[in-house]
Amino acid sequence: FRNVCDYYEVQRILDDAGVTWKAVREDYETVTASGRLMGNIMLSVAQDEADRTSERLKSIFATKVSKREPVSGKVPLGYKIEDKKLVIDPSTAPIAQDIFHSYLGGMTISALRRYIIQKYGITYCHTSLKSLLTNTRYIGKAHGYDDFCQPLVSASDFERVSDILKIRAQRNSTLHNHIYLFTGIVFCAECGNRLGSHVVRDKYMYYKCTRYDKLH
Repeated sequence: FRNVCDYYEVQRILDDAGVTWKAVREDYETVTASGRLMGNIMLSVAQDEADRTSERLKSIFATKVSKREPVSGKVPLGYKIEDKKLVIDPSTAPIAQDIFHSYLGGMTISALRRYIIQKYGITYCHTSLKSLLTNTRYIGKAHGYDDFCQPLVSASDFERVSDILKIRAQRNSTLHNHIYLFTGIVFCAECGNRLGSHVVRDKYMYYKCTRYDKLH
């Protein structure tokens, strides 16, 4: 767990179900009082180390951002890194622009996913595709700077996409939040891809391979 709060939220679910656990390779368990105490101590130590690391990284990132440099090697579709700057990639920029234009043309996220798979062979899960459509780097903004990089779509198109996403989110909003205990640790038995969490009608929760549509 990245922080103590996440652990306690999952542990609450296990406690409500009367479930205890014991680590196979380490001396952690929730069966006894001493085991729970040891777990809490180690969680606090790990949280402290994570917080200290976060402080160091924030200082480094602040320096890079002030120079308009990317803080990681992961860049949005349509961009690449050259000379420590985020620049437009001519080979993939048309794909990113097509995604925005197709969504503005009336496609739902699900239809857009299928379209991208069929036309470009690129697989996005539902959440990743929404993140792409809301990434302000496509209009040149990031980390509080309006001129962080060269824009790839117009500000008006980006705003229209954001409005559509908000309207559809309100239409499909639910009152319940779901916690998926196995997110990030379960994999597809056929291709080895990490499974993503899904919910249907705010009732049926399951894990699904995001490559399924592409492979079938």
